[in-house]
Amino acid sequence: MQPTHQYLICGATSELAIALVKLLDPSIQCTLVARDTDKLQHIAQTLDNIATTRTCDLANDTAVKTLIKHLKSSKIKFDGVFCAAGAHTMLPLRLYSKNKFSDIMDSNFYTAANLLTNLSGILNPQASLVVTSSAVTRRGANLVAGYVAAKAAIEGLVRTAALEFAPKKIRVNAIAPGVFHSNMSATFLNTLNADQQQALQTSHPLGIGTATDVAACVKFLLSTDAQWITGQTLIVDGGYTINA
Repeated sequence: MQPTHQYLICGATSELAIALVKLLDPSIQCTLVARDTDKLQHIAQTLDNIATTRTCDLANDTAVKTLIKHLKSSKIKFDGVFCAAGAHTMLPLRLYSKNKFSDIMDSNFYTAANLLTNLSGILNPQASLVVTSSAVTRRGANLVAGYVAAKAAIEGLVRTAALEFAPKKIRVNAIAPGVFHSNMSATFLNTLNADQQQALQTSHPLGIGTATDVAACVKFLLSTDAQWITGQTLIVDGGYTINA
């Protein structure tokens, strides 16, 4: 079967990215991008519709430019791009420094910003771009000032980028998950005592989610079913943000 679409999946070793690839139609061929070459290759071997893999640190603008140059040389034009790259750090605000803010901005903002500023030459008209924010930007939370600030910056970038890409009918949106089961959330949950974990569970009226719950909404935003949606942040949080 000839592929009908090409998707670029960045931060591809995350549970969310893997869940997305598993949900996609087999005719959609995916190029996976991540920092960890060994882990990337292992994951690619477990999935069916993988066109190729590329190693890149998305926080490094020079590395992203090199990645885009290589993708251009392969003559692939992408119909969908998803950036799942990110990192979660818990730290009291009083302990932040400019360098600590910069580190978390690198992981959670520049990974997406570097892509958006360099992608235009490898996109088909009417392509769809989705980046990852967080539902916590709507409520705030203790110990995650840098993370929340970076994700809020993502949402501002999405609104502006959507306008700049609109003349080519290219859509730009963000997904804002609540807490869902993943390696990153497991690290966070392990810092909580039993009462705090129960409170977190209760704060999500539909319960803690799964990567597939969130990936299904990413799949929708990437598809032509969402062809009149751009510049938006879709909250997928099991009711977390309405349960303040």
